Amino acid sequence: ENNGYSGDELSNALAAHLHMGYQFRVTAVAVASTSPGLVLIDVTIEQTGVAPFYYPLNLVLSCPGTVEYLDGVEKLLPGNTRVFTFVDIPVNCLSSIEISLASDYLYPERPIKWAQGNNGRVTLSLPTPY
Repeated sequence: ENNGYSGDELSNALAAHLHMGYQFRVTAVAVASTSPGLVLIDVTIEQTGVAPFYYPLNLVLSCPGTVEYLDGVEKLLPGNTRVFTFVDIPVNCLSSIEISLASDYLYPERPIKWAQGNNGRVTLSLPTPY
């Protein structure tokens, strides 16, 4: 639904939306072996918006049987990039990973969405680093 906008009004509203608020993007994901059966996963996040996120924000990595949280995403200011490292992730997770954002200050039915991805999640399969 476009809230009644059409034509030039709709185009202008969509263009203005691109210049408002925070906007997080996953720009790289790397995996390395740490010990038998475990890996570390580096997730590079870029903040391409024009405003910070004002509440605590976690990066979430989930796969069957594992959910890990890293805090501090809200400290990533517009125009900056940061690498978040998940350690001791079971190697069997690599075939089906979801990366999402979460905050205790938001309603569960209103997820924070990535600038890319599917329904607020980035899903991927990573190669085993052996």
